Amino acid sequence: MLDKNNVKSYLLIIIMAFVLYNPQLLIQSVKNGMLVCYNSVIPSLYIFMVFANYRAKPEIMELLSIPFRWYGRLMKVKDNYFSGCLAVSLLGGFAVGANYINELKRRGYSEKSLSVLSVAMINNSFSYCVFATGFSAYGNVVPGLILYASLTAASMITAFIFSFLYEYNIVSSCNNAPTSNINIVSAIKKSVDTILVICGFVIFFNVICEVISLYTSCNILINIFSAVFMEVTCGTLKILNYFKNNIYLLCFSLSVFPVCTLCQVYHFTGNSDIIRKLLLSRLIHTPISVLILSILINLFPTVLHVNSNIMPKFVLYSQTPELSSVMFLITAVFIIISDKNKLFTKYE
Repeated sequence: MLDKNNVKSYLLIIIMAFVLYNPQLLIQSVKNGMLVCYNSVIPSLYIFMVFANYRAKPEIMELLSIPFRWYGRLMKVKDNYFSGCLAVSLLGGFAVGANYINELKRRGYSEKSLSVLSVAMINNSFSYCVFATGFSAYGNVVPGLILYASLTAASMITAFIFSFLYEYNIVSSCNNAPTSNINIVSAIKKSVDTILVICGFVIFFNVICEVISLYTSCNILINIFSAVFMEVTCGTLKILNYFKNNIYLLCFSLSVFPVCTLCQVYHFTGNSDIIRKLLLSRLIHTPISVLILSILINLFPTVLHVNSNIMPKFVLYSQTPELSSVMFLITAVFIIISDKNKLFTKYE
């Protein structure tokens, strides 16, 4: 049997051999991954991560819970805090949902209930579906809104089905449970740490996608679907490039949990049962999301009108990614300085 240390050593040797064999491909793929982080990951996540980590006022979560309290009751959760977490998770995406899973665990939720609730909470973000995917392909946000609605509804329906397949005890109200009361500076620091981890995964899997693309260029289908199952931005880009504006394939690619996303979720939650439930949930989630998408398109047939001046390209916030990205880089620099001079930690 190979232990983990041996596996890591072998992987390192393989990576080093590849770097020596084709350094230019590595440089280009790392550059592409960094551009994805700059144009997509940081602008779509930074503000949501700061908000998700800043829980100084629990009454804010109580207010956010109002639209989703009915769903909490369906999921046998009497704690309104879950409904507030769900609201922010559905907007913020995978990383926000994974971080809130940890918060619910700290409030006393069982592992069994968390593995089911995670199916609803860990999903594509609003900004990714609407702007990065919908606007890139169609030149307007309406198709992205329909994609987001389909995927979100499918996640909530699938989690509801799982609540019967994997029964757990009713989660009582946790009004007396302690909540995180970190200040805004700590929230920013934690957000930067989280996004740096995400960017690391995105860059690493972009390199893998480029390598796979190099050796499967003669087979377009293998090329595309390997990217879809490896990293979400790579998969979306290839579908936009090869299949133009096929919204059903876009829905399929966004419904799938790629390896990169699963690695991120496991990194933040450390719960292998959540990963298993997320993988199993796709068997139900994918057909449901495509079905809902089909119904919405039939109800609103004009939403797929393509602006002829818009060429399919994957650039989120292509005009102004700078604001969020520059803010992120500035705070990252200050955090690096703070490790030495304690500029931030003295206020905690």
